[in-house]
Amino acid sequence: MDAVLCLECGRPNGEVVTRRKGARWFRIHATGRAAHAGEAPDEGRSAAIALAHEALRIGKLHRVRRDLTLQITGLDAGEGLNTVPSSGSLTADLRAWTDGDLTWALEQALAYGDHEGVELSYEDLGGPPPLERTDRVALLAETAIALGTELGHVFGETSAGGVSDGSWAASQGLPTLDGLGPVGGEDHTPWEYIETGSIAPRCGVVAGLVAAVDAGLLD
Repeated sequence: MDAVLCLECGRPNGEVVTRRKGARWFRIHATGRAAHAGEAPDEGRSAAIALAHEALRIGKLHRVRRDLTLQITGLDAGEGLNTVPSSGSLTADLRAWTDGDLTWALEQALAYGDHEGVELSYEDLGGPPPLERTDRVALLAETAIALGTELGHVFGETSAGGVSDGSWAASQGLPTLDGLGPVGGEDHTPWEYIETGSIAPRCGVVAGLVAAVDAGLLD
């Protein structure tokens, strides 16, 4: 392929997306030992307490490097109201602009503390790589912006913390321009919307880009 045009929605002001953060999603499992919380509390080894300590430690990685984010997105443990929890897990969402920052932060997150009688294990939940703004991506964006201006649809370019399928294409070395869909916002909420008046001009921009790439824009 010569280029990839990704039709995720345009940003609220119409910008196309030339750079995206990469993500790493992961889960940490804890296995302890159950015991009756009233009769034999000291015989148990609490997975919940171990995970709570790890969640607080891992959470401190949030923004420890520029634009690196790490959020604990799930925390669950316990079998019953009167039982020392023998198992549980936490999930986390890690994002950064570079693979180097993602790798570093994940190594820090997995540097577990010592929890007597509790075993921790890591589950990789995947995540797309960063979409980098290369020279060819910038050229696609410049052409899209110029086409939009000709159609009376003025917009610019931006970066995004969210991920998309365009990230996978970019990781294969393909020049990828994202955010070419209709203008919209409030993603992943009950108020998510698109501006219907933007549909026709965005189609025009995409058609123009296809023609420009076919004519050798990126050669």
